[in-house]
Amino acid sequence: MRSLLPLTVAALVVCALGRPSPTTQPRSLSADPPRLTIRPPTRASNATSLESTVWNPPSDMVNPLEQVWERTLKRRGANTTENEYWLIPKLMANNGSIKYCVNWNNTETVTSPQRVLIARALQKSMQEWVDVLVGFDGFPLTTVDVNVVSYAAKSVNQIQGDTTGLDINTVTQNSKGEPECDPRCYRTKYLDSRTGMSECPGGDKSSYDMVLRLETMPTYPGINILGIATKDWQRMHPGYFLSHANDEEMFVLRHEIGHSFGLLDFPDGPIGNQGGFLMIRPDYIIHVAEFDAWMLRDWWRKTKAHRNW
Repeated sequence: MRSLLPLTVAALVVCALGRPSPTTQPRSLSADPPRLTIRPPTRASNATSLESTVWNPPSDMVNPLEQVWERTLKRRGANTTENEYWLIPKLMANNGSIKYCVNWNNTETVTSPQRVLIARALQKSMQEWVDVLVGFDGFPLTTVDVNVVSYAAKSVNQIQGDTTGLDINTVTQNSKGEPECDPRCYRTKYLDSRTGMSECPGGDKSSYDMVLRLETMPTYPGINILGIATKDWQRMHPGYFLSHANDEEMFVLRHEIGHSFGLLDFPDGPIGNQGGFLMIRPDYIIHVAEFDAWMLRDWWRKTKAHRNW
């Protein structure tokens, strides 16, 4: 049986603002029992506490949630709720729409059916997070509309099948000479710009809010990194993503999207008696859990208060 103890890869989890948070497979999972009595995990969709439309988390979550927010302010910065680049402000600015550019930075080809799977996985994973906010404290959305509008690749021939309506960028490169999504089309960057999306070659229809980077992952001795994320992108290996795009093992994407909402990793272990949730143990808890949901609800209510929504 897998333990509820945290992953033992704290040295690799970078918590500073703007740096990616990796999801890893541990070298080993300890068989020793937890020193704390860990609250049994509950999937968010089954949690009765989430029926509340006001801030009323279970009593044993109150103190852990306060600790989480203290850590968040230390790691993300005191003004983090003013940052336009987290997913909640993007959802609000776009009325529930999130447009993706897929950075296909690898040597493989991707077929039309595979692109459908990629889009569905993004939609399903994003919706699972949004579901925990529906009806809570004035959150105005019930669904999220995720669309993949563009691909960046080394060659247009890598993007196979019918590409009608899909932008394919093979021109823009990063400092390493690798393909990247055109930074001129990153919509959030131009929210307050007088010129809007005029610098984007395709205009607003080619703009995007997030990047899914499907490319080779960094490797370290004894550690297999499955995913990395920032507020701007999620990164996974294309083979792993496509192998699990249509099954329950897509927990890595759900975890990484949690980071793009602003949620932290917890490499140092449980928060109080909270140890069974997606953002601490994505290898054990494969769906958004009750504590994950209350963490995101806390983000929403604090962001709403700061912005007078």
